[in-house]
Amino acid sequence: MSSVEWAGATVFTSRPCLTWLGLVSFFLAGCAVHGPDAMRASRLAYNESVQVSDQRELVLNLVRLRYSDAPEFLAINGISTQMNFQASASIGGDFGEVEDSNSAFVSPGASVGYSETPTITFTPQRDQEFTRQLVAPVELDSVYLLTHYGWGIDRVLRLVARDLNGLSNAISRETNGTRDAESLILFADIASRLRRLEEAQLISIGVDQRREVLSAPIPTDRITADDLLSALDAGYRFEYLEAQPAYVLSGSYSHYVLQVERDAWDHADFVEVARLLGLPEHQTTYEVDPGGNVSKVVDGR
Repeated sequence: MSSVEWAGATVFTSRPCLTWLGLVSFFLAGCAVHGPDAMRASRLAYNESVQVSDQRELVLNLVRLRYSDAPEFLAINGISTQMNFQASASIGGDFGEVEDSNSAFVSPGASVGYSETPTITFTPQRDQEFTRQLVAPVELDSVYLLTHYGWGIDRVLRLVARDLNGLSNAISRETNGTRDAESLILFADIASRLRRLEEAQLISIGVDQRREVLSAPIPTDRITADDLLSALDAGYRFEYLEAQPAYVLSGSYSHYVLQVERDAWDHADFVEVARLLGLPEHQTTYEVDPGGNVSKVVDGR
């Protein structure tokens, strides 16, 4: 004969209390792994929230710039959270005889509690360095890296290039709006064609390592072996000029080029791109010149 009710009600049973002790032990053992599970879930949730909020903040500031409002950025300096999980169980009861049988009155109880207290610190980005980063032109290094790490060349050009051989990628409030609109259409057309050529593996952004003379000729008697070794350690090199005789200091730098397969000239898209940009015909390499704040593709080899 047995009668059981949970949540603190009296339990009338003729079975030993060890059954309830086993259930309580199983309950507490199951709750013991809740902490690691909560950490994994919370970490991914915070990561996703930071990403989504960054994207929304960027879109908000783009809209502000569109309507000549000042952008405002908040940096997340730190995220800390304290997670508390509490679980408890209890059993109480009396033992005696009921209707001439050995029985027990058992009162089990259990409680579970969970709380999380996050603390997030924001800092407005208004210092000079951050402002300089907003208005600084994008270097060609970034264009090269983006195109070689999965970004399409059309997407990169639409985002970072302000001008391409005279075709503007932005509308100026101080110039003719109709002319700017036509330029934008041509720029978008060129970007789309370049993307198709890139997918066909007919073009790519490449790097040429070149050397540049950095000093006037230096007499040989003024250069020692230590000077030669020190220049090499610093990434430079002394070039010997037999005609003088003398040394000049030279350094290596990366120069970016548009590499074109010869088959590209049989493709209608590249023929049109070359026409719109005024590129010399049947070249395999075209110099990419940043031109100050403006990206240009100039004469090739």
